[in-house]
Amino acid sequence: MALLSVSEVGKIYTTRFGGNKAEALKSVTFEVQKGEYVAIMGESGSGKTTLLNILASLDKATGGEVTLADEPTGALDSKSTDSVLDIFERLNKQGQTILMVTHSVRAASHASRVLFIKDGTQFHQIYRQDRTLEQMYQTISDALTSLMKGGDKNE
Repeated sequence: MALLSVSEVGKIYTTRFGGNKAEALKSVTFEVQKGEYVAIMGESGSGKTTLLNILASLDKATGGEVTLADEPTGALDSKSTDSVLDIFERLNKQGQTILMVTHSVRAASHASRVLFIKDGTQFHQIYRQDRTLEQMYQTISDALTSLMKGGDKNE
């Protein structure tokens, strides 16, 4: 049974200039299992922070069993980044569930699963399996390259 289930989440916002409607998320669906370490990545402005905010409100239902992190290493130097990622890994090894939104391939490569959001929908996901940190980094980099080039879903 999933610790957290997200089903058909959508978000439409009004742009600052021109008042146009833009769809940040549409029909995003996924589950997070207890003890899992999940990173969510994608294009800038694709609604990942909005998704994390929605999840934060849902997290109250799990009694704080999920650590939610929005760009936790975004403003840190490399030494501080390593410290934060080490803390997350230790917490996860102790059974803490972690859900992180990030643009950092380095941060995402520490997760056991990476979800990619493109055009407001889930585009692809990668499971760590037996990959090393370096192999996970390369796999994520390759997926992001495909995403940015406009590759086919699940390519």
